Amino acid sequence: MHQPLRYFWLLFAGALFFSTHLTTAQTIAQWNFEAGNTVASTTIANSTAGNAAFGSGVTSVAFVGATPNIAYSADGWTTNAALDANDYVEVSLTASSGYVLNVTAINFDERRSATGIGRIAVRSSVDNYTSDLITPIVVPDNTNYRNQNVSVTVQNQSTTVRFRIYGYMSEAATGTWRFDNITLTGSVVVATPPTGPTLSVNPTTLTIASTTQGIVSSPQSYTITAQQLTAPIT
Repeated sequence: MHQPLRYFWLLFAGALFFSTHLTTAQTIAQWNFEAGNTVASTTIANSTAGNAAFGSGVTSVAFVGATPNIAYSADGWTTNAALDANDYVEVSLTASSGYVLNVTAINFDERRSATGIGRIAVRSSVDNYTSDLITPIVVPDNTNYRNQNVSVTVQNQSTTVRFRIYGYMSEAATGTWRFDNITLTGSVVVATPPTGPTLSVNPTTLTIASTTQGIVSSPQSYTITAQQLTAPIT
């Protein structure tokens, strides 16, 4: 075989290998609010998106603007220097049975009023909204529309994952904050099954106290857990 042709087939084989072993990040869900509701406008196969929703701490929830620029808006954002756990907008996604969810980025358009929020934080249900997924974003003191694209690492989730975008340090409680085109980027892939039969016993040992001959000792119990068995346990 000629050398150039051999190199071609080697490169082709390598490209084929990587294309079958890598999962390309893509839009897996989006909420664009163009229908004047909170239903997801885009959802990838093998997943279910929940409706977008504001937290209970904000008020005056409304759709503002006109097609193709309808946005989801609210006021009542905290003026405190720390976020309020109830001041957020939330989106969620659930992988279908047998699949897992990976999220690598959250992208959204946002605009504050002249007395709106000054900081943005993002958290998720993976750790019950305990820690920030990103360094809080400092929002410029203007009313321009901005696109925020933040990288996150949420992997191998087989249950519903909720993301909350918090706003705080509002200049006034009456300041508004609107959202558009909230987008999750990542993948929904087949869950990796266990590599082979597994068997575990809990507890691994039983302690039997000394007792008088002829008297039955206290009962002991244990649990056997098995996965991917190829035959019954005997």
